[in-house]
Amino acid sequence: NCYAERLQGWPIGSGTRYAAQDRDLVEIFLDEQVLEQPLRKKRGRDIFPCSMTDLFLDQHPDEWLGKIFDVMYRTQQHRYLVLTKRAERMRDFIVGRHGAGNNAFAFENVWFGISAENQEEWDARAPYVDEMTRLGFNTWASFEPLLGEVNCRLWRVQWAVIGGESGAGARPTVIGHVRQLLRHLQYIGVRPFVKQLGTHPVNREGVAHSLKAKKGGDMAEWPEDLRVRMEPT
Repeated sequence: NCYAERLQGWPIGSGTRYAAQDRDLVEIFLDEQVLEQPLRKKRGRDIFPCSMTDLFLDQHPDEWLGKIFDVMYRTQQHRYLVLTKRAERMRDFIVGRHGAGNNAFAFENVWFGISAENQEEWDARAPYVDEMTRLGFNTWASFEPLLGEVNCRLWRVQWAVIGGESGAGARPTVIGHVRQLLRHLQYIGVRPFVKQLGTHPVNREGVAHSLKAKKGGDMAEWPEDLRVRMEPT
């Protein structure tokens, strides 16, 4: 239920299926004009690079990644939120290129993140971002949409976003899973940000929690203990 997939059918999209088997039907290129836009913005802002795809996609060559991270390095006034499902390539590129974290200070304005919807995805991706945490890089995780119980166990990040799924076809969000993850993050010292409960929040028995906000983003409608929104520092 990916928003980028839905946009492919809109006027701004190509109409091509948002699927791995159709990659060869799309020409992938690095838009140099868009790449240089942060250089012209003097006032700092949050930037989510490659938000419609994955920055560390196999089809994105290291040369492109080098240019992208060079712009990030040159624009310390901005905060970049990098998010990927390809945690191993991110670790290999950043740590390998910059010498086992010796230059982590050069990316103080970059937050390196992974997405995980459930325990299986967390366990597969978290070890790589945990290594980056230990080397001094800023790290985060996006548990959005949260589709199952997640115990962070041995792996650490510094900031985490929790959110339920929203939009057409959204799957239910179990409020108990949100609460359990939130408490665990607080216990181990991770700064949590509960973004939304999603379109269909339910309790553990499947009973719906009625909300007026379509995406479940109005904190006033949530249980009080879930109203936590801490920014990265």
